[in-house]
Amino acid sequence: MNRDEQLRFARQLILPEVGGKGQQRLLNARVLVVGAGGLGCPATLALAGAGIGHITIADPDTIEMTNLHRQLAYTEEDLGRPKADVLAREAQRRGCRQALAIRKRLDSSHLAPLMREVDLVLDGSDNFETRFAVADACVRGHRPLVYGAITGFSAHLFLQPAGGEPCLRCLFEAPPTDAMSCADAGVLPGATTMVGGLMAQAAIGIILKSWSLPWGSLQVGELRQFRWRQIDLQPRSDCQCTSEPT
Repeated sequence: MNRDEQLRFARQLILPEVGGKGQQRLLNARVLVVGAGGLGCPATLALAGAGIGHITIADPDTIEMTNLHRQLAYTEEDLGRPKADVLAREAQRRGCRQALAIRKRLDSSHLAPLMREVDLVLDGSDNFETRFAVADACVRGHRPLVYGAITGFSAHLFLQPAGGEPCLRCLFEAPPTDAMSCADAGVLPGATTMVGGLMAQAAIGIILKSWSLPWGSLQVGELRQFRWRQIDLQPRSDCQCTSEPT
């Protein structure tokens, strides 16, 4: 850690849960962020601000005007540019030593080798095909997963243990038939920033190993009334995560 980094991270270095050793863990960490939208933006900026040393950002989309109200890493000058490129640039401006961009939708063929290059994964993607592919890859690659989702005022946060048991498929056997996107149901920027920030906080906790985390539990938020409830999940006996070799 150089002098500039000591100054940049001074306010978290004084936390007993962080300190010099913890900060070095953050600087050495390698994180994959899937989705550079409403959740991926605040999560990535918070991770970079905390000093996560290596962040890989995967998103196939370009920046549109409808993104700007909640995807706060982007401005009108970025319209038409790849989200992954711009968010990687902003991450490096905020304390990340190396940020890489992947400008494609990830599937199993991309994810398998990526698992060998990262320590953990954050998934803020907006479709169940990608969500299942990421969760499955984390089970097979034995990597912890922080999953977040928000539609309207309803938020989900799930910490999938490395190797699963339970995994995202224990929660959703199949994509919900009534699943809606932000384009359908709408969303407010405070809500996406809150959930993305919680995803980053969970990831930092995983890296530091300084406090206990609600592994395998689904956190469900109703953000109009600021109400949260926790649902403790059990592995499904017929789920692949209970039979995958680890």
